[in-house]
Amino acid sequence: MWIAVEHRLRFRYSDFIRESQLELRVQPRATETQTLHEFSIAVGPPSRPFRYFDWNGNPVHYFGVTSFHDRIDVDARSIVETRPAREELPSLTAPPQAPSQLGELRDFVEFGGPIVRSRRLEEMGAIMVTPADAPVVDQMRESGDAIFHRFRYETGITNVHSTTEDLFEGGVGVCQDFAHLHLAILRLRGIPCRYVSGYVAEEGREAQSHAWIEAYTADHGWLSFDATHNRMPDDKYVTVAWGRSYGDVPPNRGIFRGDASETLEVEVLVNEVPARRGAPSLHEEVRSLDVPVFREPPSRDASQNVEDVGDPQQQQQQQQ
Repeated sequence: MWIAVEHRLRFRYSDFIRESQLELRVQPRATETQTLHEFSIAVGPPSRPFRYFDWNGNPVHYFGVTSFHDRIDVDARSIVETRPAREELPSLTAPPQAPSQLGELRDFVEFGGPIVRSRRLEEMGAIMVTPADAPVVDQMRESGDAIFHRFRYETGITNVHSTTEDLFEGGVGVCQDFAHLHLAILRLRGIPCRYVSGYVAEEGREAQSHAWIEAYTADHGWLSFDATHNRMPDDKYVTVAWGRSYGDVPPNRGIFRGDASETLEVEVLVNEVPARRGAPSLHEEVRSLDVPVFREPPSRDASQNVEDVGDPQQQQQQQQ
């Protein structure tokens, strides 16, 4: 399946800010089940992003603006070819690995940040029917099904800083919350698992940044499950990044300097497109968007002059 993704970010500030630094995780990564054929990123005010790879191998674009500005625009476009997973579920029978065998996977069994070990988590884990030494895939499916049926999907209640305890408290959340709880249940049983961010191409659904999880199995490697939709991801899913939790993979993260409030508008378009033959290599492009900057802030009332107030955190996009 060939999928086109457009991811647009629009940062707006109530006053001119003197500096901003922004990093983005919007470039789909190469995996066994997908190939990135085209990627372009355009930013404004004009700046040349540079790319690096984080400790999980996720591509990250970083840029800064050091002149006065009151908005930032980002347009990222991708063309990805996806393929179904290579294994059928009945063939996956490996139980969880012993703690002494985890090695580099140890980071993915730890609690912390939004993934909280608590009484309510342990109570939910205790009612699972599948034994802790059963095949990982069976434990992953039962826990994902339990989340799907116990909690209600609803936007506007949780945010990027919400924890698994917030989901237990309110009973509602979005894919980011469901994925964090799924990780928590599996880590309670010592199963290495990671948070995955990306997109889903589905006709009739509003496009948005999405999240699901992957658990490690000895007979397959990493295996995916989407608790929000209660299913195994297929070739409609596009993977962008993975990490221990959302904190490792936000689509955007940054800081700015200035006495201003910030708003963020996000638009994501995900569509199936015809296959493009004869293009075996990756085509990448960096462009600039026409967003003005100023050496000094334009004249304003004295009460509105820009003043340095440190480095407030920039808003982040919640995955839904």
